[in-house]
Amino acid sequence: MKKRLMFLALAAMGLASCNGGFKKGADGMLYDIIIDKSGPRMMPGDFVSLNLTVKNDADSVIGSTYDLGRPAVQLMQKPQSKGDIYSALELLSEGDSAIIKLNIDSLTKGRPRPAGLKGKYQVYTIKVERVIAKGNLNDEVFRGRYMDYMKSLADQAKKQEPAKVQKYVTDNKLKVTKTASGLDYVITKDGAGIKPITGDTVVVNYVGKFLN
Repeated sequence: MKKRLMFLALAAMGLASCNGGFKKGADGMLYDIIIDKSGPRMMPGDFVSLNLTVKNDADSVIGSTYDLGRPAVQLMQKPQSKGDIYSALELLSEGDSAIIKLNIDSLTKGRPRPAGLKGKYQVYTIKVERVIAKGNLNDEVFRGRYMDYMKSLADQAKKQEPAKVQKYVTDNKLKVTKTASGLDYVITKDGAGIKPITGDTVVVNYVGKFLN
């Protein structure tokens, strides 16, 4: 009996090490809560603000809010299926950090896997920045609270923007012209055509990039 118990304990330890300390959720989801703050868990209907990075099994970044310079904000949804991202978020509360691995085959069950989505897991590294619980708040009060929060994010980003732009200009040794509104621009090639005015229709080829 003791030998059997010892074997089961060793088997459990081996399984935990294979999953890298991750706990099992529904439909192959794995999760590891790195920082676990006290507080109520997120519920459908709550307003949530998250910083997150999404990678594939090869550690290639699919997307990151850190590249955007602002967290993702939305109203918490009900899980659409077992083991999806919303069922993972229901495990977390404000201030928590976690790594979530979602089984791609479970997520794409019944439909073709998107081209380029390789590996077994889609890996989310999540930091819950803010949760505004809907609870018993009426819609007007609730909306007012999360709109105030979003305004604070916009104000913060606006304050940080000039320094970021100046750093980009300095790092790239650009000789910019600044407009009265604060726009920095560099004409890389002078054209000889007509300059457009307000109301004109123009055809433009462009590439948009983040500062990083």
